[in-house]
Amino acid sequence: MKGHPKEGQPTFFVEQFLHSIQVGYKCDDYLQRLCLLNTKNLANGKLSFEDLESFWLSLQPVANSKNHTIRAKNFFKAGDKISIRCWFGKPYHGCQIILTDDIELKKVWEVDIAIPMGGIRINGDWEFENFIPVLKKMAKNDGLTVKDFKAWFNTPSFVGQILCWSERVGY
Repeated sequence: MKGHPKEGQPTFFVEQFLHSIQVGYKCDDYLQRLCLLNTKNLANGKLSFEDLESFWLSLQPVANSKNHTIRAKNFFKAGDKISIRCWFGKPYHGCQIILTDDIELKKVWEVDIAIPMGGIRINGDWEFENFIPVLKKMAKNDGLTVKDFKAWFNTPSFVGQILCWSERVGY
């Protein structure tokens, strides 16, 4: 993200997401799956096989999982299916690579993150006394360190949703 202390550095979003849903992304089968998922962009010339191969080869092994994502606004509910993608090339200017088949959201929470105020509200309940443990848990489930999580959400108040595809996560 522009202005983030780690701007331009790898986030391992893709690897942590794929790890969380137990996709063996370093095997040849995953490259073939990427080609099938992205057939439309291959056909219209927005992506080439070499692009997808280069992307696939760049994926690194990770130990951490990204069990949910946090998005602004309130569009989703549990049971909805979403398409997880990443930008190829310059973010917001290139095309997106579809990473997997659409996945079902197992859980969705309304969230208000107020880092400067030291509070997080999940489904209407503010956490002030337990702010640090909730912050740590939320950062871990989002595949971030606490420091990086704070940098991402360092606004007076972020309002949105936690979109979770894992049954193991709870708040």
